Amino acid sequence: VDLSSVQGTGKAGRVLKEDILSYVGKPATLTHNTSNTLQENIIPVKGIMKAMIKSMTLSQSPAIIYNQGSVTCSQSAGSKVGERRKGSALIEKNLGCSGRDFKSRAARPAVNSRALSLGAHGSAHVDRLIFILSWGGAGWRRGFADGYSSQLKTIGVSIPHFVYSDEILVGPLNDLCKSLKHESQAKGIKLTLLPFFIKAASKALEQYPILNSSLDKDCENIIYKSGHNIGIAMDTPGGLVVPNIKNVQHLSVLELAEKLAKLRSSSLKGSLQLEDVTGGTITLSNIGSIGGTYTKPVILHPEVAIGAFGKIQGVPRFDLYGNLVRAEVLCVSWAGDHRVIDGATMARFSNAWKHLIENPALLLVTFVGTIAHQSAKPIHQATPSLRSSQGLAVY
Repeated sequence: VDLSSVQGTGKAGRVLKEDILSYVGKPATLTHNTSNTLQENIIPVKGIMKAMIKSMTLSQSPAIIYNQGSVTCSQSAGSKVGERRKGSALIEKNLGCSGRDFKSRAARPAVNSRALSLGAHGSAHVDRLIFILSWGGAGWRRGFADGYSSQLKTIGVSIPHFVYSDEILVGPLNDLCKSLKHESQAKGIKLTLLPFFIKAASKALEQYPILNSSLDKDCENIIYKSGHNIGIAMDTPGGLVVPNIKNVQHLSVLELAEKLAKLRSSSLKGSLQLEDVTGGTITLSNIGSIGGTYTKPVILHPEVAIGAFGKIQGVPRFDLYGNLVRAEVLCVSWAGDHRVIDGATMARFSNAWKHLIENPALLLVTFVGTIAHQSAKPIHQATPSLRSSQGLAVY
């Protein structure tokens, strides 16, 4: 071999053994029998783990690929968005949104008609598609999304994450969970706090549905998902998997606990099905079951939000009268896609979730069908709320 024609990769261009083998077309061995080199054991990524890694990688890419039927709209749903004419006001009708007026700088094509799939209760559910329109010709919303995307591309990240964190008092929820222990065991269900967290997230999503949405690849439309398919990050011997529970809005806490146990069992056995790990709309991670307090969770593409719960700790706090008391506190961290969600919306969503967790009796009512949330007002916690069980002020 003519060493002058071999590209050296060693220090100062030194030609190594691997360079020569590569030059002559022979694969370089990955294991070196020298005392100064660690042995490398390469395991191919397969199955669900391969899909999870691909999805996590896509979190750093603006490309969004939807499976056929994952976004379903009908002509009737498109008509509800309103007239899309240049200079005309657009009013979001019958969508459970704010109904604010927007101005479109150009006419847009009608939404394509697709077949609707039936939901868990036999009724057709339609994902809501809201156009990102211009404002006074400036294109503020679209420009904001495009600007964030282009800015983050320069550093290799295309989902601009932001994190909002808070403390939650879980003492009353712990007490409630213990009081329901015998009833749940009689039904063969192990009840933990996580099903309550999931149900509270679904209830809060009804007030702030934008967290249950996604952004299309052109940053042109926000797609509101009709069902709350909440993913749960699970640690398995094969690595991280995120199966999701479909239509959480229709399930009770006990039903969630049962489905959660089945998904956990399947993930440990490696028997999760494709439908278990696809179609998620928002993700929750109970990393606190392993350890840690606050974290910065990574959004699972194409979702726009994720929540992570730290471990529960007994910490000293002052009650309303200035007395030092013991409180059970959980730290929660929410990450949002800043192209779609602003900090104030995330804070209000977190407050709504927090209110339900700290008042867990509100989660015991089983709602069947779609819950009317038009009259529900966002919960603002600008002032302290009294806690009858511990006498604590929650700010």
